[in-house]
Amino acid sequence: MQDRTILITGGSRGLGRQIVERLAADNQVVSVSRSGESIVSDNVTNIACDIADSAALAQAFDEITRRFPNIDVLINNAAVLNSRPIAMMPDTEILAQVNVNLLAPMLITKRVLKRMMSRRAGRIVNIISMSHRLCKPGDSVYAATKAGLEIFGKIVNNEAHPYGITANSIAVSAVETGMLAQIAAEAPEKIRSLIPHGSFADIDGVMTLIEFFCQQNSGDVGGQTIHLGGV
Repeated sequence: MQDRTILITGGSRGLGRQIVERLAADNQVVSVSRSGESIVSDNVTNIACDIADSAALAQAFDEITRRFPNIDVLINNAAVLNSRPIAMMPDTEILAQVNVNLLAPMLITKRVLKRMMSRRAGRIVNIISMSHRLCKPGDSVYAATKAGLEIFGKIVNNEAHPYGITANSIAVSAVETGMLAQIAAEAPEKIRSLIPHGSFADIDGVMTLIEFFCQQNSGDVGGQTIHLGGV
């Protein structure tokens, strides 16, 4: 993928940061994150925004669209995970996961999609997870948000396909980032044992799918979810 303008959320750390690093070699990348920090490159523009705050999100998008009116690819990557039984989960943690993992991608997609439709071109990639297949205790809210994002993407694809736009999802198994450390604590092998392939996802596999979904001639590949790890 070359010479595209790509908007990604959650590009300051973890998997998002790795995606930014790969894409910035040949593309203009707009990275939106709460800290507004990512890699330093002439091809990367970092935007600080708490996407859980709808007012801040609207303001950030005013800035983004002024500077980058034509977004070719949207990658909804930002996510929050708080793993604990629902009866013990504070309301603030529930709301944080729903707002960042599901509501924010909906609002962002709406804004980007309008501009894509006017140009009759665009690609949307949602980063989801294997959580709603595993139904692991403690992940009820997180898994529900990721399942919701998957269905949202499928319907957006059907609405947008007549305009030459596709929406697809990549369901990562687990990636060796801070989020994995949070859920696995001192026993990452417990997580690994849940993955049929027996290994964590890596950036190469994720990038292969992003490139595949974003090819110019991939217009009939829409509404799909590819799971990594053999899940």
